[in-house]
Order: sequence, then C-alpha cells, then structure tokens
Amino acid sequence: MDTKTKLISAAELLFDRHGFTATGMDKLTQAAGMSSRTLYKHAGSKTALIT
Repeated sequence: MDTKTKLISAAELLFDRHGFTATGMDKLTQAAGMSSRTLYKHAGSKTALIT
C-alpha cells in the first residue's frame, strides 16, 4: 500500500469514528504510522485527504 493510500484509509476510519473536526493531524499520523512531515508532504491538510 502506498503512502497516500495509507493516509486516506486512516483518515476514512478516523473521520467515520470521531468526525472530521475531532480528528487531529496527530491522530492521523499515528493511525497511518508515519511522521507529520510525511503526512504534510503527501496530503498537505485534512481536507486534501477527502477531496
């Protein structure tokens, strides 16, 4: 699974469980198993993961 796919999968799971607003970038990085630097490099923002 590539990095972007991991991020999207983690985001979908967390957004479904906790809601978009309540899901912080730190939760996304933990769920995807990557650093915040990697997340921002591949997605840029939470909104970018759902558009």
